[in-house]
Amino acid sequence: MNTRTTKKTEKVVNQPNTAKWVIGLVCIAVAIVFSGLLALKQLGVIGDSLPGCGPASACGALTSGPFGRIPGLGWPVSFVGLAWFIALAATWCMGRAGVSSTLRWLVRVGALASVGFILIMVDKGAICPYCLIAHLGNLGFWIVVEQSRTSPHPSSGVMGGVGAFLVTTIVLAGGQMIHNAQTQEAAIENEEQFIEAVLAQEQLDPVVVTTTTSPETVDSLETVDPPETIDSPATVVRDLLASRWTDGGVDAPVQVVMISDYQCPDCRTYELDIQSVLAKRDDVSLSVKHFPMCADCNPSVSRTMHANACWAARAAETAGILGGEQAFWEMHRWLFQNKGKFPDGQLPPLIDDLGFDRQEFTQIMTSDETLDLVHQDIEDAIALGLFYTPMIFINGVELKWHMLPARRSQTVNSIADGIASGRAKAMRITPPVGIDKYVADWRDGRVRLIRPSNREFRRKDRIGKAPRVTAFVDFTSPNSAVFMHDLKVWEDTHGETDLILRINPLSHDCNPNLPKRMNSREGSCMSARALKAAGLIGGDDAHFKMAWWLIEIGYKLDEIDESEIIDQAVVLGMDGTRFAQSMNSLGVEDLVEQDVVEFNKHKFPHMPAVLLEGRQIPRLTLDGYSVIGSALDESAQQAPEN
Repeated sequence: MNTRTTKKTEKVVNQPNTAKWVIGLVCIAVAIVFSGLLALKQLGVIGDSLPGCGPASACGALTSGPFGRIPGLGWPVSFVGLAWFIALAATWCMGRAGVSSTLRWLVRVGALASVGFILIMVDKGAICPYCLIAHLGNLGFWIVVEQSRTSPHPSSGVMGGVGAFLVTTIVLAGGQMIHNAQTQEAAIENEEQFIEAVLAQEQLDPVVVTTTTSPETVDSLETVDPPETIDSPATVVRDLLASRWTDGGVDAPVQVVMISDYQCPDCRTYELDIQSVLAKRDDVSLSVKHFPMCADCNPSVSRTMHANACWAARAAETAGILGGEQAFWEMHRWLFQNKGKFPDGQLPPLIDDLGFDRQEFTQIMTSDETLDLVHQDIEDAIALGLFYTPMIFINGVELKWHMLPARRSQTVNSIADGIASGRAKAMRITPPVGIDKYVADWRDGRVRLIRPSNREFRRKDRIGKAPRVTAFVDFTSPNSAVFMHDLKVWEDTHGETDLILRINPLSHDCNPNLPKRMNSREGSCMSARALKAAGLIGGDDAHFKMAWWLIEIGYKLDEIDESEIIDQAVVLGMDGTRFAQSMNSLGVEDLVEQDVVEFNKHKFPHMPAVLLEGRQIPRLTLDGYSVIGSALDESAQQAPEN
């Protein structure tokens, strides 16, 4: 009797609580799914197409920042998290009779790590939704484990979990190696193309630029407009790459010019690379010019990104004024080594080492003399079409951002070796400026593969017969209106393009990727839905007619309501009731969302984003002249006959 009772009791004790086990499995599965998405992003499988995890998002900042990788190893935290959660899931499934003491303590350690990461996100003010959900799933799993009975076997299922952790880590390591190899291969290909471009260049005529037009004050590096390039007696021939400061021979066969900001991390990286080359070769020179990302001295940026960048540039110029080339370069290197910052807000101690009087140094640094020198460099940079810092030229050929080589030092060495061997001549070309520069940027740009939405509206008779233009617009945006106007002017003369209109609403209500610093624009989401609904109800022709009407009234979209748009749909021949239903349907919302995701995936820096034959046109206008028109002219010459 007692034996039967004992066996029955043991059976009850060892019988798992199915509901609790399932809840635990669901919690850890949630952690696996969301950490897995971040891991796939790190592996380049889904890149920046992960909604809400673009480079400017909290997710992007965390995964690419110091808390996104294991210190000393560089191993992505998402990889560790994914392997950890899979290991816990394997252990949980293999020990259904109860929770072993080993698993319980491992789960507690993991829960503490999740709490720590959540606190870091809160402290940084950067809440990554994927990270947060993964950690909440892990904490939910911990709660279930704490409420579960203890297994009579202290290490039940743990070895299976260890195996799952190792296998997952090995798979991720293999995926990372493949991704790194592909990235390296692409970078080396870009490097080889750039080297060939430098070695194959021929000398061009000097560029005529005006020095009288002041740059327009605009948002940082989105639509910086250079002075107009004209040919008149009032203009002077000026070498935009000329610098006051050159490290190495001024007639060196390989001449590197870098326009930089002392607080720019990428500038510092490139500076150190070039300095390593200069230390070993006497046939390479480095010239520098300033472009501080600080509104205190740079009128072409409307917001300050680097607070001490202006004073750092003026400090370098002051050192040069007082002590010549040697003093400038010592201050230049000191500033980069200290990331452009002054210790405790005081002048650099290097001033004393150079033997300068601090009062005299301060008087010169704060004078108009140094400010004018920095302004001159800024004007030259804008005239050269600067987008980002650093802007680098090697023998006059711009090293554009999409061509950045994997081995920067090796690139310079290869060019120098090519010239030294007689393969090419030592000459520096004059880079294009003005509209020619922007058209060249488009021509040399990489082709982007824009994923079509589920319903794409096009001028079917123009496909393959006219230049293909893909544009992400917002109907409340004045810049979008300018683009559409310039496009129409060109089409009135040359015929319609193969136009594909996509949407990126400037409103947080329907665009979660819009930077927080930007205010939502009334009517943006409504007009986006109206465009999609017009295509669904009225077809391609109604889609484009609605687009032109929305552009025309864009300036007052914040004053009208949905009924006026429905009335216009009726004017265009659509059924008002069907249009209204479509405009507010989930299908239309999904089409808008697809465009938003695609825009974010490609990290377009400004609106509108316009691509011609798959390559982005960086800027669309220049002092009233249409860059899109000039690019279309060139594209049309290459297009097949109608």
